[in-house]
Amino acid sequence: MSEIDFLPPEFLKRQGHRRRVVRQGVLLGVAWLLLVGWFAARQGNLMRLNQYARSLEAQASALHLQAQQLADLQRQKALLQNRLAVDRELRPAASYTQIVSALSRVMPPALTLLELRLTDSHGPAPTAAHGGSGPPRRGPPLVHLALDGVAPNDGDVADLVGRATDFPLFTSVKLLYCRSQKMGDLTVRNFRMEMDVPLDCRYLPRTAEGVARAH
Repeated sequence: MSEIDFLPPEFLKRQGHRRRVVRQGVLLGVAWLLLVGWFAARQGNLMRLNQYARSLEAQASALHLQAQQLADLQRQKALLQNRLAVDRELRPAASYTQIVSALSRVMPPALTLLELRLTDSHGPAPTAAHGGSGPPRRGPPLVHLALDGVAPNDGDVADLVGRATDFPLFTSVKLLYCRSQKMGDLTVRNFRMEMDVPLDCRYLPRTAEGVARAH
């Protein structure tokens, strides 16, 4: 049995048109939603990229500032080192007056000092300084002391040598000779000594216990 469609062709045509319009509207709506989603995602990515770019610029500015501060500190350090070197060259830490004062502290009362000579000198250079092909470098600056004196006996001379050796300010203490000498009716011991005082030390005349120190 065949079916007979009693709907007019015009109605069917309009119904098909409405269906096409609805489908096109749905497709346009979906396309619009996809476009809005894509635009929102793109804007979010752009915002994140902008924030990242700003953070990189802030980090670059901070690094640049730190580099400038480091360069300033290095220049100040070099300037202070130069000033310190000049100060050490021009103003020795232990003066001649302090050296003579320290020598008077180690002299036994029975000894008589006849002559004292103080000369500026330099100590031996470190062993590593002679390894190169250039001229040998000088050692640290020091004051060289040479003294002549007389004593009643050898014990007083030995006492002076021991005190000077134990005193922190003096180094390289040497007794060059000690021999008998007639002075009128007396027989005394004439002696000569040498010692060094490094100029890179700091002399402290007395502590709370009354003991001289050198650093």
